Amino acid sequence: VYSNTFNKPIFFANMAYNEQVFTPRAQANRMKPSFVIGWTGNPVRDFKGFYSHVVPTVETLKSLGYSVELKTQFEGEFATLVDFWNSVDLALIASEADAGPSMFMEASLCGIPSVSTRVGMPWYVIQDGINGLFCERQVEDMVEKVKSLIDNQVLYNAMSSRIRSTYIKKLGVEVQIENWKSLFQTVLNE
Repeated sequence: VYSNTFNKPIFFANMAYNEQVFTPRAQANRMKPSFVIGWTGNPVRDFKGFYSHVVPTVETLKSLGYSVELKTQFEGEFATLVDFWNSVDLALIASEADAGPSMFMEASLCGIPSVSTRVGMPWYVIQDGINGLFCERQVEDMVEKVKSLIDNQVLYNAMSSRIRSTYIKKLGVEVQIENWKSLFQTVLNE
């Protein structure tokens, strides 16, 4: 359960987040001892794939000798999400169906790329191999995609530098405001 503790509104039922709050923080170009995979949400919702796909992906990477860590946040104050996403390297989205997920918005605005199934907002925003990676909903494919980012610092950095601007261009606050204005105008003119 997340609550909005900021004094600024979140527009349209969390379809756009405050872009001045969710921002990347200067990091030492991922030279941490381990590669940190982030995940937020309700882990018992099977369609999200946390226990069936995310956890086994991390366990498989570890068994292959990769220094990876899974960092999660299942509940807490909304305000803590900025720090959470700025402390990880990658969002791993394993949903089989999802209109969001909100973790994609949060991670993207913080400059954190995603490896994601083709669902919801990731499907609309990610340009495969440019600002994130798509994966099949299979642990083996997720492992391969995450490995490709761990092994290729240049690719990872390029994706990190692109995801925020692409997200804002396609689903940012101003875009959402214009979309809602257009919808209301269409309805009022009918």
